Amino acid sequence: MTPDAKIFLDVDDLTSGKGAEFVDKALATLVFISDGYFSSPNCMREFMRAVVTKQPMISLIELEAKKGGITREEVERHLLHNDLGFYRKCGLEAEVLEWGFAIPTADELFTALFAKEPIQWNRIGFFQDVSMRLIANHVIKPGGGGTLADEECGVGQPRSSTKSGIELPDDTYLQGEVSMMQPKVGPPQRGHAFHVYCSEHNEGAAALMAEVSTKLSLQLALTSDIEQLQVCDCILVCLTALTWTRGKASEAFASQVQHAMAMKVPLLLAHEMPGVDASERNAIEFDAFFTFQDGTTPQGLLQGGIYDQIAVPLKGGAWRRASLVVLARALAGLATEEEERERVLEAHAGLIRGVKQVVLTARTNLFGTMRTKASPCS
Repeated sequence: MTPDAKIFLDVDDLTSGKGAEFVDKALATLVFISDGYFSSPNCMREFMRAVVTKQPMISLIELEAKKGGITREEVERHLLHNDLGFYRKCGLEAEVLEWGFAIPTADELFTALFAKEPIQWNRIGFFQDVSMRLIANHVIKPGGGGTLADEECGVGQPRSSTKSGIELPDDTYLQGEVSMMQPKVGPPQRGHAFHVYCSEHNEGAAALMAEVSTKLSLQLALTSDIEQLQVCDCILVCLTALTWTRGKASEAFASQVQHAMAMKVPLLLAHEMPGVDASERNAIEFDAFFTFQDGTTPQGLLQGGIYDQIAVPLKGGAWRRASLVVLARALAGLATEEEERERVLEAHAGLIRGVKQVVLTARTNLFGTMRTKASPCS
């Protein structure tokens, strides 16, 4: 992405000293907020050096609990705990005093970390591209970066792309990045009247597809009339913390999904993942759909294979546009799959017709030959 950038990795590149001196030479210091970071004297030394010398800092936060994810509340607890003697015990307090500074308080360190919305680290490819671009933006354009809410696909004022016709951020963008693409969705499939059935019992479903339509400038035919289900390309299953926990409404939605599965109406699964704007999106970990205390995915749907297909992951903030593009492409893919299936069926039908014609011709020739051979005896 940035081949000319010189990156110092303390673990790999530190050959002498304790690491703090390299913070002074860096354009910016990246702090990877994760479990274990705040109990490491070496990590805290570099973090404190950046704070007391007011060096530019990039906060990158791990979200996945299985990968060391940590919440803001947990970060605050770690920092408050460190104030109780950790710095004195590991020698950091004396070291910071030698630099000519007082040891920063937990509140000062916390404020420095979250002065701007941290960049989320992501392992899903098209989300990771966004994270990497946001990190690179701090290096390419020092002191810039704004906030992650400035633009859906980045920061800065947008400009138009003559190739795609979409708006690009004025700062940086990554070639081939999903969030920079403009998906195309054709009309509903042959014999259908709607792209998506959005159940009124599936909280957030209609709003999500309206967002896709508006943000990506797509003409989508949507319906919430269950009587029209059979003429829909798919039924949307918007998976949030509310999907299976709303009592009668969830039961009604589960019944509709089972009905769709019985009718062979494709399911389009979309999962609101934790991250920026999590509470507004009712985001939740996917594992919760199997472990909710107040209601899990109905057993009938599990047995029917509702999760046999991968749900489109959805995130907020700078990652939202990438989410919507992938969802639109999944919708377009349903039409492509149906068209391919129809081509296969038509080809198969043509093959059967051809075989029948060959058999009929062979029979005609055979009977003609037999009749010719039998003529002298008649």
